[in-house]
Amino acid sequence: MLNLPDVPGVGALVLITLSFFIGHWTQETHQPATNTPEISQLESSQHLHRRDLRELQAHELHQAGIQSINPLNTVELERFMLETSGILKARPPLQPGKSGDDFVRVIPFQILSWMPRIVVYPSFMDPDRCDELIQISNRTLVKSAVAFRPNEDFDPQQQIRTSDGTYLNSAIDDDRGLLSWLEERMAAATLVNSAHGESFNILKYENGQHYDSHM
Repeated sequence: MLNLPDVPGVGALVLITLSFFIGHWTQETHQPATNTPEISQLESSQHLHRRDLRELQAHELHQAGIQSINPLNTVELERFMLETSGILKARPPLQPGKSGDDFVRVIPFQILSWMPRIVVYPSFMDPDRCDELIQISNRTLVKSAVAFRPNEDFDPQQQIRTSDGTYLNSAIDDDRGLLSWLEERMAAATLVNSAHGESFNILKYENGQHYDSHM
């Protein structure tokens, strides 16, 4: 049998304290230095993952053969998204039916609300086409009318609705075909054939004009 010497309580406490500090110092001496290859490789990897977004976008544009794009230009944005994603190589367009398209569309959207249903399509129509639509509308703008009840008299000086408005559809399209393009794009986004749609109700409000029912 091994006989252990009696150690006073104070002596035992001193031994425990010394053992703790010796063990802690031993562990610290085995920790890798901050300039070791392991740490350097980790920092290098993190740096690659944190590349500036602008640099990454420029690289993708170069790979796609596009030097720069205008995100508000509908055609440029759609082409950029298709080419940089590689979806056309991974999933080429299928053979369409008589009423279908032989190309893939990319129409970004944001659901703002389900009840009521509100969906925003950013860059749905580029600024140049918007300006053209305004020019077409200005040709036929008239004072907006109000639907009076059968027992009410028509008041040409009414101040209930003071805007100007007009109705447009592809039947009055010119050679550029803007309205046809817009109808087709809306049909693709909503999956509702343009034949089920109505004419575009274009309204123009000058500063101070209003419609009481919308206030």
